[in-house]
Amino acid sequence: MSHLKIYQSSAGSGKTYTLVKEYLLLVLKNPAYIRSTLAVTFTNDATGEMKERVVKALWELSKEKNEVLKNDIEKSLGDKFNIKQAAGIVLNHILHHYSELAIQTIDSFFLNITRSVAYETGLPGRYNIDLNRDAALDFMAAEVLLASGENMELTNWLIDFAFYRMENENGWNLQVSIRNAGKYLFSDEVQSRLQNLTVDAELIKQIRNWTNDYKDTLQQIAANILLILDSVGISDDNLFQKSKGFISAVRHINKDKLPKDLTFKCHFLKACDGGQIFSNELGNYALANDIRQELQKLRKYFEEGKTRFKTADAILKNIYLKGMLGYLNQQLTRYRKENQVLLISDVGGILRNFISNDDTPFIYEKAGNAYRNFLIDEFQDTSVTQWLNMLPLLINSLSQNNQVLTVGDVKQSIYRWRGGDMKLLMEEVKKSLSHHARKTDEKNLSSNYRSTEAVINFNNTLFSLASYIFADNQLIGRAFEKKQVEQKVVKNHMKGYVQVEIVSNENVEENFIYPDNVKDNVKCILSKTMLYIQQQISKGYTYGDIALLVRENAKGSLLADFLVLNGITQINSRDSLLINKAPQIRFLISAFRFIVNESDDIAEAHIRWYASKILNFDKKELDKMFFHSKKQYRQMALTEVGAALIHLFRLNTTPDAYIQRFEDLLLQKSSKGLYDVQLFLKWWDVENERMKISVQTPSDNNSITVMTIHGSKGLQFPVVILPFTSFEFASSKGEVWVETDVEPFNQFGVVPVMFDSGLEDSYFKSDFDKERDEKQLDELNAFYVACTRAEDKLFILLEGKGPEEVKKINHFVLAALGFAEMQSVIQQKSERLFAVGEDDSKPASKKKTNDLPDTYKTDSLKKYLINERGVHKGFKIRKHISEDDQRAFGIRLHDLMATFYSEEDKSKILNQIETLPLNDAKKMQLRKDADSAIDLIQQRQWIKEKYQVLNETEICDSEGNIIRPDRLMIKNKQAIVLDYKTGQPLNEHQQQMLGYKNVLEGAGFTTVETFLYYPESGEVVQVN
Repeated sequence: MSHLKIYQSSAGSGKTYTLVKEYLLLVLKNPAYIRSTLAVTFTNDATGEMKERVVKALWELSKEKNEVLKNDIEKSLGDKFNIKQAAGIVLNHILHHYSELAIQTIDSFFLNITRSVAYETGLPGRYNIDLNRDAALDFMAAEVLLASGENMELTNWLIDFAFYRMENENGWNLQVSIRNAGKYLFSDEVQSRLQNLTVDAELIKQIRNWTNDYKDTLQQIAANILLILDSVGISDDNLFQKSKGFISAVRHINKDKLPKDLTFKCHFLKACDGGQIFSNELGNYALANDIRQELQKLRKYFEEGKTRFKTADAILKNIYLKGMLGYLNQQLTRYRKENQVLLISDVGGILRNFISNDDTPFIYEKAGNAYRNFLIDEFQDTSVTQWLNMLPLLINSLSQNNQVLTVGDVKQSIYRWRGGDMKLLMEEVKKSLSHHARKTDEKNLSSNYRSTEAVINFNNTLFSLASYIFADNQLIGRAFEKKQVEQKVVKNHMKGYVQVEIVSNENVEENFIYPDNVKDNVKCILSKTMLYIQQQISKGYTYGDIALLVRENAKGSLLADFLVLNGITQINSRDSLLINKAPQIRFLISAFRFIVNESDDIAEAHIRWYASKILNFDKKELDKMFFHSKKQYRQMALTEVGAALIHLFRLNTTPDAYIQRFEDLLLQKSSKGLYDVQLFLKWWDVENERMKISVQTPSDNNSITVMTIHGSKGLQFPVVILPFTSFEFASSKGEVWVETDVEPFNQFGVVPVMFDSGLEDSYFKSDFDKERDEKQLDELNAFYVACTRAEDKLFILLEGKGPEEVKKINHFVLAALGFAEMQSVIQQKSERLFAVGEDDSKPASKKKTNDLPDTYKTDSLKKYLINERGVHKGFKIRKHISEDDQRAFGIRLHDLMATFYSEEDKSKILNQIETLPLNDAKKMQLRKDADSAIDLIQQRQWIKEKYQVLNETEICDSEGNIIRPDRLMIKNKQAIVLDYKTGQPLNEHQQQMLGYKNVLEGAGFTTVETFLYYPESGEVVQVN
């Protein structure tokens, strides 16, 4: 019988257990369903966990070791069904046919289908799937910048973009910003509108002219008011409230400065509505009436055009983004074609377009999929595109009397920014599928198996109040209605504890060390966090039991730095231990800068301060050891300099994860061609990658976890601390795509505008209201996820007082504390402290399970001081000796020629070839090609006696991009580039050489010649 099951699964309610049970109910009755039952998850981790849970459950049932699961299955299958025997049969089948276990991510499922119908969807015969979009984004940004200056329309968009960034102080790196703009092309919202990314330049001009006319007219009316007053000798002293009264707004408009938020203040409005004009009317009622009439005229014109102006202003501020996206999309199409590649984000759109033209599930039949039953996990994170692609398959399944199950929780929908649409679970599943099923069951998993009584009761009450506090937000009202929020207590090993504390800037703990430039309110939060940690350690909990959850990585980095400064180095964090934030790493970077440029006064001052204040070096010792010996470091390779400075300043006398990670980075960059300090600093200053490099520590039973709320989803911890709760419900960050049917703005179609309160008075009000409601729900969901990670205890820190308007999470909690329902659950211990339950010691039986490896001991690189230049090239040659293709052969030749500077090097290269473990034929070919290349160089006198020769040297251009010509010869303002190429001549070879030429000409060389050399044919090609 066709059966649709819709599970609402709140936090800790046994969602994975339910999925496994439902899967077993299908396959135990019929082992053939293993092949035809698809369980869809959203992450690889979830896929692995479910597979493991299925196999483990089958083993336990076959050994009669899981009585709870057995009893649950018996309720559905009956006590006469031999569960033990059936489980053994299914387990045996899975172990011998593991590939038939159809549990996979939704991306993997769609990808497999796309590959099966490549021909029908018009895909090229040979293509690769790229899971990483970084290369595509780099290509798109670079090509758009290259096209500027030639394509005037694009150039104008880029100029508008640059001015916008300057006005908002967003930095100078335009390429990075263009790259970030390109990410919109991978969102469902934009992909569905890729055909409508053109912008009418004439329409923009028309809108600009109208906004200018509107402001000019307002300015003229204001100027007339000032003229009237001036003509009769009226000064500010004669006006009511003087310069702070209505005249202030008039003067601002006269200077082309519209009122903030386009709203007049009360002084101006009172003057318009009959209020006093002059400080002493002096019987001059006629003049006062004249002024008032002009003020009313100004107000009327202002109000009549305000909505139109706000709409135009919002569009014009951001229209460059839509204009650029059209060009970026063209480059993305070109990137796919030239590289014969599909990005993983393309797959959904391809299937969606294909399915929309075919009402039958042909695409799935063609793919050879025989899935009958479907179980879909985390349904609140499903995107509209994924849903539309899956829908025909689900309808087909139900029409053939099979089963479809969805499980999710709208309160844990925190991935809207990457396409997740919780409204699908809220209403669309039942609406689209119920009439195809003979039976539809909606179930709410209301028991909480994770948390203690205090945590559950607090969360039940707090989040049930959300629908009252956000009475105008229907989405929150539906997602957090009482029956969806309230959970039953299952655990009874301890009562548990929740503490809410309102912090005061006056109570900063002076005994702790704080990171630089931290304000008092943040110091207070940090010190309270540390006190919580110390208290729980004293109650028997370990560092590994404690998690600090934050909304953004910057706060996590701050917490991690604070913990390290105060002696807690056992920290487990994916994103918080950033090396570019560590003081000792910033000190080393300053040392690098001074080595390269000894006139860098800022670097010198930083070195002297850190060495004296932190490392306890006196001035004479520092001068002798470093400043008087700096020249020796300029002769060293990058890794040598790093190791020598670390040893010199005794930065490795105790294990330091930041130092070890930095040493690893130096070695990594050296292997990629950044041989010296100067090249490394150029990379460090322009590459955003450095902002993401963090210390990677293993998770163990004695490491505090510091992570973002998004990263914590699906996890749980005995003790959870939420230090920073002042994140906004409706942040003004980012763009929102809007449209209107009002002329002439409807001609733009959908446009991206900045999300801010100004939209509320524009023709985009409905879009603004919708986005505001969804943003509020996003943040409330994130807070719900954070609060429900706690098993035993939850600590929440709040700033501020109870607000008039709930704009931030801390406002929400403060507002909730004023409700009688909350006061009946939580006890006020003092003016600033509220608590539920008892702050007991850790139960003796409480253990934090962990299946990750044990901790490891770090070791410094000081024992491995190497002359990088001396070993690099030989290592490069030998690392390819096991490869046997044309590319590997070309790499060998490049590495050999990198050592050739003049005639005396020829014999060394030929001798080196003889030492390689190659057969005679390959040695002879390599010797022949090297000989041919050397002869060419000698004939043209491209040797070090005539030129400065730079082999395999990386050069950083003005945009931070790195090039590496095989051989660069320099004499005065003349530069010659030679590249060795194996295989057939390609057009991309010449494009590469033209790129070299542009960079070198930009560096000031007046003459640049570029040559390609193909050793097999002996062909020399000069590229112009």
